[in-house]
Amino acid sequence: MRIIQRVGYYLVGVAIGIVLLAVFVKGKMKDKILDFAYLPEARVLKSLGNMPYTLSAKAQQSPVGSEIDSVWLSHFYKDAEVDFSNSNPRKSDCLKEYTVNGNAAAQDLSVFLTLNPCDSLVEIKEIKIMK
Repeated sequence: MRIIQRVGYYLVGVAIGIVLLAVFVKGKMKDKILDFAYLPEARVLKSLGNMPYTLSAKAQQSPVGSEIDSVWLSHFYKDAEVDFSNSNPRKSDCLKEYTVNGNAAAQDLSVFLTLNPCDSLVEIKEIKIMK
């Protein structure tokens, strides 16, 4: 077997492997918001999206407070960004605080959420709306 045939077989095998890998990865990513959470922002959004939430009294008084449910939050987290400069992620477990910026799905408004994740629950402490 000549070297050109070996290289040809090798390249055919690599091509088949890449196609199979692409099919499996595409199948795993269906219906998931964030699958590969390697960067800090993606990790934070994934962990916040997987926890149930509660609204503080201040957040309930916001105009968007009545619209917030798990579906709204999942759409919000898709395109949201964590503002680490205004967050305190290095505090102990229940004292962590994240500021998440995103857009409201129905309106053309910028929404800033201040979130306090604790053990298995996320408290939405404050909601700010900017036009």
